[in-house]
Amino acid sequence: QQRGSQRSGAAADGLSGVSEAAVTSVRHATDGWRLVAFIIGDPDPNRLRTVVADQLGPAAVPTIVAVESLPRLPGGKVDLPSLEAEARLQLDREREK
Repeated sequence: QQRGSQRSGAAADGLSGVSEAAVTSVRHATDGWRLVAFIIGDPDPNRLRTVVADQLGPAAVPTIVAVESLPRLPGGKVDLPSLEAEARLQLDREREK
């Protein structure tokens, strides 16, 4: 499984209301591999899911998490380990609902 998949993020970047997106795949203890998209902006979540599903297929539709900023390394790249840790926390919160 590829860390920090950018395909779903690139599909989301073209959507109105999305200023930046990063997607990561994480292995969840009970759900197996899941995609989680971190979105900066204020998109319509249903429209975002539709755009990603149309461009990449239904299996590529991630769990969507709105954030104010993405974790960054000193060089400016997205901090994937921090993003993956946050993705696991988000999936745990989803299961608790």
